Amino acid sequence: MTHCITVITAACLLSIAIRSWASNLFADVGLETRYVQGDSTYYISGVDPALGSWASELEFPLNNFMAGVSLCVGSSYEENPSQVKGQFCLVWLTTIDDDAGTMKDSDWIENDAAYGEPSHTGKDMYTESDARVQGTIFDVDHAHHFSSGPGGALVR
Repeated sequence: MTHCITVITAACLLSIAIRSWASNLFADVGLETRYVQGDSTYYISGVDPALGSWASELEFPLNNFMAGVSLCVGSSYEENPSQVKGQFCLVWLTTIDDDAGTMKDSDWIENDAAYGEPSHTGKDMYTESDARVQGTIFDVDHAHHFSSGPGGALVR
């Protein structure tokens, strides 16, 4: 939390300094929230002399709310102040809650009989566990207009 307060304070001071320096420069400070979803799935396999081939699949969920701050600095054209000439944005986000969902672990063993069980096809083991994720995102973005005319394109 201390880092968040430091970043917000620094962003506000930078915004005030830039706005007072020139009229066609701007700085915007804001709070950001995002929801990250999906999973990261790992599949590993191998061969064991006693068991034959084996495989394991781990599905780690990435379902978290994130919050943080953003800072955009840039300039506009003097002849058309409503059109942005160029801007540079930084966004810092961190997870609010560590709860990410359910981790799924699936395992397959070719030679089930090695464990004293009759052989069969399909999954041999499956478990689910609560997953916790802590994360930080730093997002850097730059945009620049190559023309100040009405048909000018914004290139990122």
